[in-house]
Amino acid sequence: MVHPATVHAVRRFGEAVGVELDLGIVRPNPEGEGRGSAFWRRRPLKLDDIMSSLGRCAAENARGAAIFCRVHVERHAEHPGVLLLDDLNAGGLQRLHHDGLSPSAVVETSPNNFQSWIRLAAPGSTMPETVARAALLRLILEYGADPKAASTVQPGRLVGFTNRKPKHVRPDGSCPFVRLAITRPMFVAPAAADLVAAAACDVEEAQARRARGAPEKKRPVSCPRGGGLEDDRLDALHAAQKRRIMAEVAAGRRPAMSASGSEVDFAAAVAALQSGAEEAAVAAWLTVARPEKADTYGWRTVQAAADYLAGRDAVFHRR
Repeated sequence: MVHPATVHAVRRFGEAVGVELDLGIVRPNPEGEGRGSAFWRRRPLKLDDIMSSLGRCAAENARGAAIFCRVHVERHAEHPGVLLLDDLNAGGLQRLHHDGLSPSAVVETSPNNFQSWIRLAAPGSTMPETVARAALLRLILEYGADPKAASTVQPGRLVGFTNRKPKHVRPDGSCPFVRLAITRPMFVAPAAADLVAAAACDVEEAQARRARGAPEKKRPVSCPRGGGLEDDRLDALHAAQKRRIMAEVAAGRRPAMSASGSEVDFAAAVAALQSGAEEAAVAAWLTVARPEKADTYGWRTVQAAADYLAGRDAVFHRR
């Protein structure tokens, strides 16, 4: 049974964000350390689809799982222009409003800790994923959001369910509810056009640098890599996958063409996700590690790795 307050909050949130979403469950690690198993329903969900899944989400949340959602974007498709800023405080929210970037929805995930969903495109409109990512990087740098959450499909906690992070567990064993703090249904930020124009210039400059063979600018937002794994450990994991693949080529167990840098990156992404790394953090790490690649390379590699890890849709299978 889903509490009526949760039903009401989720519906208000969905109407405010106004885009198709993916729905995800992260179950706790049975060993009690690190991230547990993540399961995503990857087909695009309209609001009614999400509402019909709340019973399963409530049951999983009661057993200790975290409930997430994220903007749905098909591979190689344009972005709907709704971005999530994670880990903002009240001061950051005030600055967004002052600068004409008021969110369409604000979610309080724990006391004085907010996730802000900002709409930069009119309902039904889209923008290139590269432009959306450049805009997100500008927002993170300017307003102090979590730099590890630098993905244009960053997962956010779904309202109406409890935040099961161990650090938020109260002395009595209860957990705070993820609360819907602000809604402005389908609200487009007044300064969105200026931000998108600046982001498009960032993309053009990056493309011009690549055409000249010049090194990419290193954005500090992408430097905190690893999503719970130390940077040197993630680097070591990548090196280990490269050694494994090269050894298999030398032994004749795989063709030489499969020892490409992209194949090693894919193998490292699979291993990182299995080790508990966040998808967005691995994508950011790959973006820094492979600056010669397109801006979308890191995220595309991580998505391919996530798809490889089978069985994620089974949790939401309807009989």
